[in-house]
Amino acid sequence: MVNPNYNPNFYACARIWLKRGCSLIPCQPNSKYQVRGFGPVRKTITTDAQAQQYFSQGAYNLAVVLAKTLYCLDFDDWQLFTTWSDTIPAELQTTYTEITPRGAHVFYRGDLPANLSLIRGVEIKRLVLVAPSVVSGRRYVDLGYPGFLEIPDYKTLIFSLLSDKNLSQPAPSSPAGQAVKSSSNDLVSRIKASFPIHEVVAKYTDLHPSRAGDPRWWVGLCPFHSDHKPSLWVDIERGLWGCHSCGINGDVINFYAREHKLTLQGAIRELAGRLPRV
Repeated sequence: MVNPNYNPNFYACARIWLKRGCSLIPCQPNSKYQVRGFGPVRKTITTDAQAQQYFSQGAYNLAVVLAKTLYCLDFDDWQLFTTWSDTIPAELQTTYTEITPRGAHVFYRGDLPANLSLIRGVEIKRLVLVAPSVVSGRRYVDLGYPGFLEIPDYKTLIFSLLSDKNLSQPAPSSPAGQAVKSSSNDLVSRIKASFPIHEVVAKYTDLHPSRAGDPRWWVGLCPFHSDHKPSLWVDIERGLWGCHSCGINGDVINFYAREHKLTLQGAIRELAGRLPRV
C-alpha cells in the first residue's frame, strides 16, 4: 500500500534545483514555514549530501533560493495565469512551470528591466516553495512533460508582456464554446468532481485494488514509461495519482495533460468544455 506521507521525489527535485545553481531551504511539513535555523540570509543547503540528509525521506517541504538571473513569476489566480499564457508566443510558454494550490509558478532566466511594474496578482519571487511540497493538503506539481523541464533565457522579453494591455482581454472560450467564467478554484473543483481520478486513469491502463477490501488505493501499469510491474498508484480519496518508478504525480488535470501532451491550461479548457452546463 502506498504511504501518502512519503514521496521519493523530494530528493530528486532538490538535486535538480542544486544543478540549476540554487540553494535549498527545508520547510515544515504541510506548510511554508522554514525549519528553524534556515533562511536566505542564515543557513541554506548547497550540497548533495545535505540535500540527501533533509529530503531523502520526504519529511520536509522544499523551498528554493533562486540563483542570480533566475526568477519565478507567481500567479495567485488560475484565470490570470491562463489568460496571460494566451497572450504570449508559444515558444515563451515552454519553460518550467509548476501548479500551485491557487495558481502557477512560471520560471525564467533573464535580466529584470528597469522600472518594472507588474499587474495585480503577479509577483516576482526569488524564494519560492516548489514541487512536490504540500501546503494545507494540496501539492505543488510540475507539468513534467518534454519541453517544460528546462528554464530558458528570455532576457527581458517575458516581463514586457506582463502589462494591463495584454491581460485585459476576456478569457478565451473552451473548445465546446462554453466561456470559462468560473473562478479558477471553482472551475478546477468542478473538473475534479466531474472526472474522478480512477475513472480517467482506467481509460489508459488497467487498475485493480492494491489489496483486497481496501477501496481507496488502486494500482496498475504506468502508461508513461515501459512498466512491467504495477508502479502506478491512485488514491481515490484524495483524487491523486503517481508512479513509484517515474517519480511523477498529480491530480486528474495533470494526468490528462500529460496523456494528451497538452499544457495545463489546455487540459483545463478541454475538460471544462466537457463539463455539464449549469
